[in-house]
Amino acid sequence: ECLIRFLHISAAANVVKPNTPFAPLKESTDAGSFLGWTGFTVSTGRGAAFRQGVEAMFQEEHPKQNTVQNLFRRAGLVPEDWDRAWDGAVPFRFTSPAPMERKKS
Repeated sequence: ECLIRFLHISAAANVVKPNTPFAPLKESTDAGSFLGWTGFTVSTGRGAAFRQGVEAMFQEEHPKQNTVQNLFRRAGLVPEDWDRAWDGAVPFRFTSPAPMERKKS
């Protein structure tokens, strides 16, 4: 819920550019996107702002890299190269979302 809201706010502020125009979802179980997002690219010069906004979604002041990446993996929005994607050189693209891992009690 936080990620989808953050992506919409980021798009409105031109921090990211969606890969495709938004269209209303026909079904609540759209398997071809993350709630209508097929991917996005971080706008040139806005990588630091985007990363700060993502990290602000976590309780830790500086969340671990893997924790941040898992947020996108679970949504299925994965770039081919993480470092280049934060700078807008390659897009985050929708793939199949990663399954949620259950912690052992």
